[in-house]
Amino acid sequence: MDIQRFEELSAAYGADLRRWPEAEREAAASLIAGAPEASATVLREADGLDALLDTSRPPVPSAFLREAVIRSARRSHARSLADAWSRLWLPGAAAAACAAGILAGAILVGTVGAETRGEEAIAAAAPDEASIISTWLEGRST
Repeated sequence: MDIQRFEELSAAYGADLRRWPEAEREAAASLIAGAPEASATVLREADGLDALLDTSRPPVPSAFLREAVIRSARRSHARSLADAWSRLWLPGAAAAACAAGILAGAILVGTVGAETRGEEAIAAAAPDEASIISTWLEGRST
């Protein structure tokens, strides 16, 4: 480990080597033994920052802020439930409408197509055959 890496780690983890990653501790101890003056300067600066951070306390939110955050979370949760419902309901309704349209179209085409095919067959038949087919179709429909 060089002094630059030692400075980076002390800035990130502080002067207490127990806070450093295990993989870096042995190399740091070797650097301290090999360059005591340079490492002591770095650790002194890190120790000063550690002391300052140790004296600071996290801010305590007021009761008003706490309640405002909770109200906001409840509104957000209610909106997300409504959004989830609309994401599920609307596509389902659209799919059902499409399916109904396709089914209606298929029924309509099948009915119209059958009538058209029957009329074309009668028209294409010879006059004698046309009367036979016509009679036969009338008999089926009654």
